[in-house]
Amino acid sequence: VAISCVVSVVLLTGRRNRHVQQRELQKSRNRATVTILLFALVYGVCNIALVVNYILWTYSWSAGMLQWYFSLYWFDKQRYYFNTTHNLLLAANSAANPILYFWRMPSLREFMKGI
Repeated sequence: VAISCVVSVVLLTGRRNRHVQQRELQKSRNRATVTILLFALVYGVCNIALVVNYILWTYSWSAGMLQWYFSLYWFDKQRYYFNTTHNLLLAANSAANPILYFWRMPSLREFMKGI
């Protein structure tokens, strides 16, 4: 009877520990999923204009309608739109990555505090 009680306590404690470990593992996976989605969202927001521009250029080039493509940007005499989409948004994406890393990774924050 005593051995049965000890075995029962050990098994119940082990199950409880596994349940806690599984819950922590699921929380960690959920946090990683949210982090990946945030990086994808920032990447998409910063690159959507560039991707659309490349799609339009490729379509107009393959269809032999480059004049149509250039007429889309008649308003951009100083190339502000082009510079914004090609340079500023790509730089914003690069600048946002370290911020996201520090925000989503507590171990990285702790490491940097120790330096």
